[in-house]
Amino acid sequence: MSLKFVFALSLLSSSAYSQTATIPSDAKAVSEVPGTQVAQNQVTPAASVPPKKTRKKRKSDNQSRGFISDSRKVVSDRVILLANKVDGLFGNSRALDEYYSSSLKLTTGVLYNANTGEHENTVSTSLILSLPNLKAKERAFNDYWNRKPGEAPAPMFDEDFITPEEFKEQNPWDFATETGIRWTWPVGYYGKLRASRNYLTGNVVHHLLDEIGWDSQTYWASKVSLASDYAYSRYFLLRFVNEANWYMSEPSVFGTTQGPSWIYSFQDKSLFSFDLRFNMRSIKLEMYTDAYTVGFTYRTGFKKVNWIFVEISPLCAWKYDDGFAPTTTINLSLDILFGKEKTAKPKSDNPLDM
Repeated sequence: MSLKFVFALSLLSSSAYSQTATIPSDAKAVSEVPGTQVAQNQVTPAASVPPKKTRKKRKSDNQSRGFISDSRKVVSDRVILLANKVDGLFGNSRALDEYYSSSLKLTTGVLYNANTGEHENTVSTSLILSLPNLKAKERAFNDYWNRKPGEAPAPMFDEDFITPEEFKEQNPWDFATETGIRWTWPVGYYGKLRASRNYLTGNVVHHLLDEIGWDSQTYWASKVSLASDYAYSRYFLLRFVNEANWYMSEPSVFGTTQGPSWIYSFQDKSLFSFDLRFNMRSIKLEMYTDAYTVGFTYRTGFKKVNWIFVEISPLCAWKYDDGFAPTTTINLSLDILFGKEKTAKPKSDNPLDM
């Protein structure tokens, strides 16, 4: 027996060598498989824990109310400004009474009847004068009537620096006279006195008008109208019209007009309107349907010439007098407006403010 064999046998029999050199059989088998050594040295990364969601603080009631009130104010200003723009483009009495101390309007038009092939030419002029003294007296009476005992009168705000909404609240009524001539044969003439007011309820602005006048054809007549405006957007307006006409020289004759108009304004000086109207008439206290009408209106102005407007209005009507047979007409008109603006016209950075 050689010394090398004895030395090797002694090493194998020692406990220290056996504890450190013993390898499990299955581990040894795994280590013999190619590529397993790299996998055993890799460390499995720790699973990522999503961050804990923090609950947002609930807004207080005061903050919520403030946001709602601010939103309503934005919508209210939008409908007021859009209604002002539409009325300014139409050149109707609502805009002329509110923003002009005096105005002269010249209208020439051609009405074509598609059923008969006939046409009618019209030329008319009207002069509108504002009545600021009557407006000041109404304001003073309103302050006196609503003021509590011992309370100082409400201050008159500088209207050049208040919002359109405040302007309408501080100026509840507008008074104006209108005189006009229709250049036909025989010549027709008329005179009117009217009061109008704008007021706001939520997101709808209303325009109330009360008018009394004398005409060479219809004699004494009175008109009351209420137009309610709602803005879908900065350019799209819904207007619902309620109007009543009483022919005072014939007390038994009374007429009403109701219906919506969808008005879309574009290019700053143009608009398109789709109108539906339902007319009723009362004769000797008997109400009956007078007419149904469906019409379109396209009206445009000129950017460099602010006082000329062109309008075309096709209309289809079903009238009681015609046995409710459809009648189609087309009206083409040209309006020339001259006016002196009031110094107290409200200012706004919004381009819709006329």
